[in-house]
Amino acid sequence: MHTFKKTSFVLLYITFFLTPICAQKKQSFIKIEPYAGFTNGTLEEILYYSFPPDKKISLLEWERKLFIYGAELKTAFKNFNLNADFETAPQNAKSGQMRDSDWLNTNDYSMKTTYSQGTNFSKEYYSAEVSFFYDIKAAKNFTVSPVLSAEYNYDSFYRKKGAEGWYSEDCRHWWHDSSSKHYPYYNPETGKTLKLAQIDYLRHTFFSWTGIKFRLKPGQKIEFALSLFASPVSYFYSIDTHYAQDKLTKLMYKKHYRQRQISYFNSIKINLDTALSLSKRFDLNLGLETLFNIKNGRGDLYSDYHSDEYQGEYVNSGQKTSSTLKSIKAKIGCTVKLMD
Repeated sequence: MHTFKKTSFVLLYITFFLTPICAQKKQSFIKIEPYAGFTNGTLEEILYYSFPPDKKISLLEWERKLFIYGAELKTAFKNFNLNADFETAPQNAKSGQMRDSDWLNTNDYSMKTTYSQGTNFSKEYYSAEVSFFYDIKAAKNFTVSPVLSAEYNYDSFYRKKGAEGWYSEDCRHWWHDSSSKHYPYYNPETGKTLKLAQIDYLRHTFFSWTGIKFRLKPGQKIEFALSLFASPVSYFYSIDTHYAQDKLTKLMYKKHYRQRQISYFNSIKINLDTALSLSKRFDLNLGLETLFNIKNGRGDLYSDYHSDEYQGEYVNSGQKTSSTLKSIKAKIGCTVKLMD
């Protein structure tokens, strides 16, 4: 990790301070690219035991499978570029599955004792990114650009009441054991069907990115680009809401779990882009992006309930958490040159 940080610093020093000497001027422009696409990924929230702290007790997986649409504003002045991108998705759309797993057997931490799954819904999704890069003409048809950017994502999900689940009641058997209680569960004594309650989740994610972009233009009508990024600092803030029913009053209430995490050099992003010139004013663009974690960071868990007692404020549970994200995004757009 120290070697990686030193290498990153040297690359940034060379590209920002030494290479402008050999830079060549290019035209200035303002472009806008409306686009549409599909994103396929998973947001994970992992909860660990207080002791031993390396053993996970819970994993919630929120799939993000959404059709997206947005626009990117591209500007350039000589060799300097500034881009701003914003995208969103339809609200309350189906977004794959939400899976909830628990490992509650303290004699065998590998035993998954609880598992449930149900349709995931995306209440809201927004993503915004601002990037700055400087073009260096390395060869006739080849450009290298150091890049700095900042990205913000907002995700809000919910899994409705009535998901399917399997619960080992004594926490000493696997979730798929025949003795596990299956939900929805019909109780013949009361004549009522018990259902798993709704779960909500929202997350704010911030990435700072530093990287390098390579652009190859083998002909007048086509250009290929490869961008490689690492995140020096990333920040995750999330609220997990579990609905529950009071055993005495039978009234529904909400348990909130708040997670905060700051991570360093734990995320990687790779972009592949192709631009096909249709005319002097219009380009057709195809893009593919992948984002993933190379390690799990650690954050703190706070809750407004402790031992089923409402605390009136968030209290540190003493447990560590991890927020992770892995995704693949494909999009198609048309760039319109507004001014040059």
